[in-house]
This record gives sequence, C-alpha cells and structure tokens, in this order.
Amino acid sequence: MFRYATGVPGGVWQLHIDSLAGPVIASIVLKPTQGWQVATIDVKGPAGVHDIWFTYHNPALKTPEENGATFSWFYLKQPFPGKDLPGFDSAYQFFNDLTASADYTTTPILVENPSDMFRTTNIFDRGSWLSKGDAVEAGVPAVLNAMPAKAPKNRLGLAMWLTDKANPLTARTMVNRLWEQLFGTGIAETLEDMGTQGVAPTHKELLDHLAWRFMNDHQWSVKQLLKEIVMSATYRQRSEVTDELLAKDPSNKLYARGPGFGSLPNKYGIRLWL
Repeated sequence: MFRYATGVPGGVWQLHIDSLAGPVIASIVLKPTQGWQVATIDVKGPAGVHDIWFTYHNPALKTPEENGATFSWFYLKQPFPGKDLPGFDSAYQFFNDLTASADYTTTPILVENPSDMFRTTNIFDRGSWLSKGDAVEAGVPAVLNAMPAKAPKNRLGLAMWLTDKANPLTARTMVNRLWEQLFGTGIAETLEDMGTQGVAPTHKELLDHLAWRFMNDHQWSVKQLLKEIVMSATYRQRSEVTDELLAKDPSNKLYARGPGFGSLPNKYGIRLWL
C-alpha cells in the first residue's frame, strides 16, 4: 500500500528485487490524481531477505527535472482480511479513505534497524574518532545494575532498565526534581549530580520513601506524586519565619516552615531570598 500524487498521465511504478536491473516483482500504472491517492499493489517476491528497488518510468516527461509522481509513504502489509465476507468492499473503501485523509495527527516513532544494518561501534583512543580502539556492543555500565533478564539490547531495553525497580536512580532523580519545583531546593541540592560528587540529600529516608512510592504505589504517575507532596503537612505550613528559626535554619533545610518565594529582611537589615 502506498500514497501518491501525480498530475501527468501514464507512468509505471515498478518494484525490483536485489538491484535496479533485478526481476520485477510488482508493477502498477499510476493514474492522474486530484490531491493524494492511496493505492494497493500485490507483491509476490521470493522468500528470504532481499533489497527492494523502486523505479518510475513515464514517457510523458520531457526533461529529467520534471516531476512525474510524488510519494508520501508506503508500507508492506498483509492482505486486507475478510475478502470473502459480506461488507468487505465498503470496509476496504473506508480503510482506504482513512489512510488517504490528510486530517490526522502523525506521531514520530523510532524503528530499530535489522541486525544486518547495525554499524560497528568502537572505543575512541583518547577521544579521537580517527583512532579506533576495540569494538563494543550495546550495554549499560558494569558498575550499575544489570539489564533485566529479558530486555533486548536496544532502546527498548534501555527504557526497561531505566524504569526497572532494581534501579531506583530514575525515580529518585524525578522525585528530587519535582521537590525542587515545589520547595525551591531539592532534597539533594545538586539536581544535575546525585552521585558522590554532588551534595548529599538532607533527608535521605524521605527521598527513598517517595521514590519507592513513585515506582510502586503511584505506578510512575507524576500527578499522584505531586498530589501527595502538596497535600503533606510539610508543604501546607505557613511560610512565616521567626528570628529564632531564621537563625537556626536560614535556608529552611529542616522544613520547619512552608516554602516561600519572596524576600524578607532580618534584624540586621539584610534581605534574604527564601
């Protein structure tokens, strides 16, 4: 099945196997269209893995610069089911009308290449792409948890590894960033580095608890996590501060008051941003 548009008569679109001069496995005459048109062509090729080459011939074109046909998309599929059942013609026409319509929203997707199209990835010696070292395969850092047992070594497997419950780093990072949006500072202040080089969390047990809830009870629902935080007694406190609290905890690391986003002068006349 493919979608095309052409304004000139004639023109033959052919599919060749393995090369431009290879055997023709399908051929169709393209008719002039008013806008886009969806057409179907039967493809009966040999078994196995082969390359398919497309050619277009139109004697009505006078120069190589003329455009005979424009193709929007094409894809290989199984025949439309139910050919011998009542209502097949109307259902098939309705399907073609939907695919030919321009009134739909497209969603970009990623499709993994077949294994025979994978390129070799090498370690660069001292970072120079001209000096290739050992070849490497897709994987995750050995110092972290291994990939799930049935996870493929591709983008899908990486997503499974990132959200695996044996890898709480993703949940902890998400909780910390949402906390920062609500309170002005994360539980771990260095949002971009929650490792050994960053600032340690002020309330590690709280971060662990919310990360566990985010993965298990909330099933990665950001909405439910935000609801739990904003309905907590910690968030719902008044943001007013006494001189005693300001002296003990000027940055509100202990959360003895609610988050504030204004400024107030202390007794020394210094204005602090909270």
